[in-house]
Amino acid sequence: MKMSLAKALTYFKYSSLLYAIVYTLYILYDDYVLYKKISDLSEVILFVGVQLMFMATYYVVFAFYFWVGALLIVFVYHKLLEPKKI
Repeated sequence: MKMSLAKALTYFKYSSLLYAIVYTLYILYDDYVLYKKISDLSEVILFVGVQLMFMATYYVVFAFYFWVGALLIVFVYHKLLEPKKI
């Protein structure tokens, strides 16, 4: 069971990295017009701060659902489907 959770942790690390890259590229593409209109440093700090809050919120939700699913799959496999050793 430990090996299955270690494998799930590896998948989680890679999917988290992929999420961060894709989300950042999406925000840069989606808000390009706003980036061109920002002229003051305080606006940049506010805009980046808001985007980081959204990213963190989505990441927490993603992590929760990932681990609920991973633990459910590992538990079902090891407790119900794995052949018993006699």
